[in-house]
Amino acid sequence: MDFFERQELARAEGRKIVLLFLVALPCVISAVYVVSVGVYAVAWAFFAFWRSVFVEVPSTAAGTAYFIPVWQPTLFLWVAAGTLLAVVGGSLHKIRQLAPGGRVVALLLGGERLDSENKKLDALRLLHVVEEMSIASGTPMPDIYVLRREYGLNAFVAGHTVSDMVVCVTEGCLRSLTRDELQGIVAHEYSHILNGDMRLNIRLMGIVHGLFCITLFSYWVMGRTYRERDRDIGGTPEIRTGVGLFVDLVILVIGFLLAFVGWNGAFFGRMIKGAVSRQREFLADAAAVQFTRYPEGLANALKKAKAAPEKSIIHSPRAEEASHIFFCNGIEDDRMWLTSTHPPVDERIKRIQTMMGESFVPEPKRIEEQLARPRGAEVEKPETEFAGIVSRLLPRKDSASPLSRSAGIAAKDALANVGVPVARHLAYAAQLMEALPEAVRQAAREPRGATALIYVLLLSPLASVREAQVRLLKSRLSSEVSLKINTVLSAIRELNELVKIPLVDLTFPALRRLSLPEYAALMANIAELVAADQQVDLFEFALQKMLRRRLEPNFKPVPEPEIRHNSVNGVAAACSTLLSALGHAGQDPAKEAQAAFGRGVSHLKLDGTNFRFLSQAECTLTAIEAALNDLSEATPQIKKLFLGACAHTVAADDTVHPREGELLRAIADTINCPMPPFLP
Repeated sequence: MDFFERQELARAEGRKIVLLFLVALPCVISAVYVVSVGVYAVAWAFFAFWRSVFVEVPSTAAGTAYFIPVWQPTLFLWVAAGTLLAVVGGSLHKIRQLAPGGRVVALLLGGERLDSENKKLDALRLLHVVEEMSIASGTPMPDIYVLRREYGLNAFVAGHTVSDMVVCVTEGCLRSLTRDELQGIVAHEYSHILNGDMRLNIRLMGIVHGLFCITLFSYWVMGRTYRERDRDIGGTPEIRTGVGLFVDLVILVIGFLLAFVGWNGAFFGRMIKGAVSRQREFLADAAAVQFTRYPEGLANALKKAKAAPEKSIIHSPRAEEASHIFFCNGIEDDRMWLTSTHPPVDERIKRIQTMMGESFVPEPKRIEEQLARPRGAEVEKPETEFAGIVSRLLPRKDSASPLSRSAGIAAKDALANVGVPVARHLAYAAQLMEALPEAVRQAAREPRGATALIYVLLLSPLASVREAQVRLLKSRLSSEVSLKINTVLSAIRELNELVKIPLVDLTFPALRRLSLPEYAALMANIAELVAADQQVDLFEFALQKMLRRRLEPNFKPVPEPEIRHNSVNGVAAACSTLLSALGHAGQDPAKEAQAAFGRGVSHLKLDGTNFRFLSQAECTLTAIEAALNDLSEATPQIKKLFLGACAHTVAADDTVHPREGELLRAIADTINCPMPPFLP
């Protein structure tokens, strides 16, 4: 199953959530109605008895007045309306609350953002692991949060898209896990991102919340008693009168009735979460092992979570809401299988051990045994396998890059690793991070330096154009940023252009910390840089588009792209525009560009679809942006066909070379298809 099929499966799971929610609603309404009828019947009998004793003359027929029919249509309508209002209103409220993305979930659970300038060993270990995972998977670097004072071994990833996602681990993970084990957990969470589980989980968190609303309301009602109020304010309990005790009793009875009703909703909510998330944990474990090729890390992390005093428990009062997104079960209560959000830990360990052979999974080591290990040492043979490739990223731009001329991969295999990074990519990422100059790594981690780094990455390779761009920037920027540009420029001149996408991916956490005016100035300056050479550079434009798509949701509300195109006919014009632009970008004569366009169109293999080759003048940046927007709203299978056509278009000799691969990666990122680095 490839990335695109897993995305389709996640879409189907999203429909399943809505269906299960709609099935649960009548059950909750029925439970509320039964309780309401019971309360109504008791009240009716009490007042009937009151009338018969104190008001009316007893008669032989009076006994019939004590009973009411079970079916009360008017009462049912009121109950149904009230329950629907509570449940649907609760879900809509939570969905709106979660709209900003993963950081809301992290903050709800008490998370603190990890400072990239933190020099503590455990913080640096986590930062390095996430950086390497981001480069290896082709996803933008997320914000990292830590659940302080949570000593259970747990973690989660949350967000609607990779633009607003966060990775969060407990303080217990930082203190107790070795780098290998931490890497296994983070790889598991990245698998949830690439499998489409992350968006599914945050939608599930919003939709199911309505089913828990009545239970939460019952807790609030029971907290309204005199005793609870006295305890909350720490005052001296007042002496109860008979009326006060009666009021307390009534409040408790109402609270218990609401809790009984809410229990049904909570039960169905937990059952829905378990039905959706349980099996997907096994899939994420398998993908994490494939990613790292190091099952010991993940298996030993699970063993430590099982044996730890706090296990994997999250003590936050909001843990129930997010129980399905955790690495391990974070709820203290033992659940029955039907409502459990995670498979048993023993079963997960057993499956991981059988993937690579149980004899290859040693027992967990203490963290002190690995503190002295250098970065990247836990990745299998990184130096010998990828040192040559990484070293070729360091020649000057004006020299002929051996990497750009090196053997690529067949066009038909270009999409094999989309959303499916493997250990080779992780080893490459570790070596690349080691090879980057320290000044570049530090610049990517703080806002001013990241801004300067983005500007430098978009400078033209032509000296005359580059000098004009630098003068333009210095006239628009503060002296502090201008100084950082000089520093970064001197360091980055030694880097090959094939590291542009990894460097851009690393800057996102720092760029998200910009203010709104600073972000607006950044995007305006980038637009000026892209337009400075008066040419349509598709790679530069794709980088600009990638930056805007990944940063904009952090500064203003941006609707999530919805699926609007279910057939290639709906995006034929968009495909024509982009394939034509790719043909012109890779070929000089118009005939060769049209031939490249024909190779791409032939890959689509669709009869009756009208594709038109556009001249270079027609391939404007506005037309290209509109085409990318249309394709971002296509189904995963259409995106797969389009990216395959792109690969055949740029591959003049039916081989995608590294530089062509970087262009393909940039385009894939703009339509939400993370593509790992091309490794020939």
